[in-house]
Amino acid sequence: MVRVTRQIFGLHERSVRRYRGEVEELLAAHGFQPPGAKRPIRTLDDLAEYVAGLAAGTVLVDGTEVRRWSPHPWEEQKAAWSGKSKDHVVKATVVSDRGRRPLWVEANPSGEGRTNDMAMLRAQRGLMGALQFGVAAGAVVIADRGYPTLTRDLGADGAITPVYANKHHPIADIDRRFNRALSSMRMPVEHATGRMKWWRALHYWRRPVPAFTHTAKAIGILATLT
Repeated sequence: MVRVTRQIFGLHERSVRRYRGEVEELLAAHGFQPPGAKRPIRTLDDLAEYVAGLAAGTVLVDGTEVRRWSPHPWEEQKAAWSGKSKDHVVKATVVSDRGRRPLWVEANPSGEGRTNDMAMLRAQRGLMGALQFGVAAGAVVIADRGYPTLTRDLGADGAITPVYANKHHPIADIDRRFNRALSSMRMPVEHATGRMKWWRALHYWRRPVPAFTHTAKAIGILATLT
């Protein structure tokens, strides 16, 4: 993040490190700028307007985890533990377009790593509201298995998620083919998250957990500029 920021804004690396908070504020003021947006996406209202403007277009949602330092109190260790990563993590929701560009990044409001993706998105009420606003205008949200009940929030026509099997409903071949096709459709959000994780700060989080949203959002904006 430091080297790329230096190149974009013509600053010395030591200045970037010294004024990191100010640089992050500068990036936040710049905002996400996907092609076709009427204005940069700086707030959830901007995101809602952009998604609504897609009409019959799609956006993609996914959860991501970044390993972090281990908390000292036992209760905090349990709250930070991720069964998926088998480590202590900070979590965030990433929204992207089909061009592999991040549109929004927001950390889990509770700061916990054990929260599943669906519960995290529901806790992010402003973000969920922005998606609902876009869906009401005709957009569709694509998500993975981490969002099994997303249609309850966005409606049957507002979200596309994989078909799930259980002991009462074995998955059919046609459902398997649908899931494979959906997995291919979801790849842009995986690539968007991967572009963000080029930066070392999102390899391992060493700073205070409440600062994660601010830094992750700045890195997401950098990912759209490089």
